[in-house]
Amino acid sequence: MSKQLSRRKFIGSAAASATIIGLDLRAQSWIAQAQGQAQSFQGVPKLDGALLFDETSRKAIAVDHSNLFHRIPAAVLKPASIQDVVKIVQYANQHSLKVAIKGDGHSQYGQTQAEGGIVVDSRTLSAVHAPTTESVDVEPGAFWGDVATATLAKGLTPRVYLATCMAVTVGGTLSVGGIGNTSHHYGAQVDNVTELDVVTGDGRLVTCSPDRESELFNMVLGGLGQCGIIVRAKVPLVPAPSYVTLHDLIYADLDKYLTDQLQLAKDGRFDSQRGGMSRKKNGE
Repeated sequence: MSKQLSRRKFIGSAAASATIIGLDLRAQSWIAQAQGQAQSFQGVPKLDGALLFDETSRKAIAVDHSNLFHRIPAAVLKPASIQDVVKIVQYANQHSLKVAIKGDGHSQYGQTQAEGGIVVDSRTLSAVHAPTTESVDVEPGAFWGDVATATLAKGLTPRVYLATCMAVTVGGTLSVGGIGNTSHHYGAQVDNVTELDVVTGDGRLVTCSPDRESELFNMVLGGLGQCGIIVRAKVPLVPAPSYVTLHDLIYADLDKYLTDQLQLAKDGRFDSQRGGMSRKKNGE
């Protein structure tokens, strides 16, 4: 007579290949974690993109630049349209799920993570539309480097780029501020936006500007993604310079360096200005 397999031993062996989270009484079978997550997302609306439940996708999205927090979501949305974002926010509201949006993950403390919820990967919304002489419409997942490629081809440029990196997303920097080499003239990147399309917390798609839905407009810019999801930004453009002259000024005296930096910014004599400091080899 064959030895009967106990429930304890069965669960232990099954856990080697999948995490058991419960028993389906109607099917008389155990439910693995991946199955449970998919079953909990019943009634998901039809999407142009994809809602992913696999472990690899969920773990990959739960990482940011600091690599300190890894809050794993239940699902990852790879939107193929703005309507995908609208639908998933509405769905999340109906089912009391957290929602976060993530670009290239330069955040530091898990702001783009949503444990047990849904993370929207904005990198699949990365279109840079044909610029006009005055502005360019950009989706949130586009890198600023892509914006530069599209606008410089027309002899145009946004007023402010980040000082050190172009491989960051438009939606990401507009959610935090964005300081660049020309900020002493024009302010931050959030000060140089004329219109936004925003998906609100209750799942409405709203076009806002300084003169239209201005409260939402001002809350979303620099709002860390907590006041709405940016799905389109209209960025004003100016003529790009045909050539530049670069001056490198090297200082050994910290106080003099800081004094001159401040004076140059006040004078506004240079179009672009940036400084940096490093310790000497002796630690000073």
